[in-house]
Amino acid sequence: MEDEEAEVNVKIKKAYCPPLIVEGNPCLEYIKYIVFPWFNKFEVERDEKNGGYKAYTSVEELLADYEKGDLHPADVKPALSKALNRILQPVRDHFKNNSEARELLKKVKNIDVILNKVQFLSVTITRFTDYINEAYGYQKNSN
Repeated sequence: MEDEEAEVNVKIKKAYCPPLIVEGNPCLEYIKYIVFPWFNKFEVERDEKNGGYKAYTSVEELLADYEKGDLHPADVKPALSKALNRILQPVRDHFKNNSEARELLKKVKNIDVILNKVQFLSVTITRFTDYINEAYGYQKNSN
C-alpha cells in the first residue's frame, strides 16, 4: 500500500515466477486473485518479435499460454507491476493528499511496532520462565 511505483517494480522483478510453471506461481496468483477481479483483463505489452500486445480476458487463457511458453516471466512481471501500480496509485494519492489519513497510518504503524514488542516480551518471558523451572527441577505440564 505504501510502496512507491519503483519499489513495486523492483519487488515484482525479484519475485519468484518460474517459467512454464503455473501451480504455486506467486505472480500468476496475484494476476488471478487481484488483477483479473479488478480489471477483468490482463494486458501484456511486449515487442512484436515476442508476440506483441495481448489482452487476456480469461485466467484460463493466460495460464494456458504460460504453461505452453507463449507467455514468459519477462512479459508477465512488467505487466503485473503496471497493473498493481494502477491499483495502488489512488491509495498513494489519498495518503499523500489527506493529512488525516497520514496520521491514521502513523498510528497503525505505531500499533504494529508495539504489538511486535509485546510479542517479543511474551516469548522472552516464556523462555525465562522455562529456564527458571528447569533450574529448579520443575517440569511443564504436558496437557
